Amino acid sequence: MTYSLEIHRKVFDDKDGHFLTVLPSPDFPDGCVLLCAEPSEKEYFGDIRLDLPAAFMRKLGEALIAAANDVEPHQ
Repeated sequence: MTYSLEIHRKVFDDKDGHFLTVLPSPDFPDGCVLLCAEPSEKEYFGDIRLDLPAAFMRKLGEALIAAANDVEPHQ
């Protein structure tokens, strides 16, 4: 028998309880990351499924942080 472990990270809006999920890609497990809205969240966020190589996701993360700092400087 074999076992495996998969970590799902959920980013929550603490006020309303909505969340997006980030996890290793189930379709491309050798180096891709998936950002998605789970079925319970699709009404709120829409049908989000972004499945890209880890290096691309790192750059996307950098761009998101920079854009967020542009519109709302971090205290």
